[in-house]
Amino acid sequence: MIRLQVFGDPALYQGEGAEPLRLVRQTKRFALLLYLACSEERAPRTRDDLVALFWPEADSHRAFNALRQGLFVIRRELGPEILNGVGSAHVSVNRSLLVSELDLFMRSLQAGAPAAALKLYRDDFLAGFHVSEAPEFCFWVEEERARIRNLAARAAEELARVAEAHHDAAGALYWWRRALELDPFDEPTLRRIISLLVRSGNRSAAFTEFVRFQQRAEKELGIELSPMTVQLAARAARGDAGGDYPWAGDRRESSGPATHRSRFRRATDRYPL
Repeated sequence: MIRLQVFGDPALYQGEGAEPLRLVRQTKRFALLLYLACSEERAPRTRDDLVALFWPEADSHRAFNALRQGLFVIRRELGPEILNGVGSAHVSVNRSLLVSELDLFMRSLQAGAPAAALKLYRDDFLAGFHVSEAPEFCFWVEEERARIRNLAARAAEELARVAEAHHDAAGALYWWRRALELDPFDEPTLRRIISLLVRSGNRSAAFTEFVRFQQRAEKELGIELSPMTVQLAARAARGDAGGDYPWAGDRRESSGPATHRSRFRRATDRYPL
């Protein structure tokens, strides 16, 4: 079985402890395999689609010839059965011969095993991987990276809620912090962390979390935090531990700066402590 590593630097292995297969050094052909193995629809891709994705500037003859060469090299390096649809209008990966980390990640989520999924998620999807001559492929990578990162953040949130339900404050704090790493401008997650720290008697750490988040939000997005978050931080700074601290509330969609901006107030409207 060939294993495709997609979290962090992508790589391709055949067997445990083996050296990466040399196809990874042929960037565009490796990118072609990555797309066939990881596209969300998982359906066979048409040759027209692949040409438009990877050779948008080439004339038709050159583009289709480049695709044929790319598919030939993939079969030569990984075995003749690695691709389905040889000679047909559609191409797909033979998933009985190749498994990607993304497949394993999604299966873990679908099986209700978020911890197993997050164990696979060492870094972002195809982190640092770029094909300069294929902007549409790079756009696809960015969209997938954001989608998968959001799934990972929600998995961490699920684990945090389970820990809370079991009164495991340390576990809940660990997973809420993991969720915030994955979704770094999510205010409800920040409020969970502040609340947990205050309840455990560590109000100094709670206020430090707030300040770091606030500075990052202002620097990177040019925005101020919501009154609810600012008031919560003010209570933490005063040492006000009475009553219940507000939690995050229901999960709302969050993927990308545009969504995050809608959840914050503008920097022109400040709420000093």
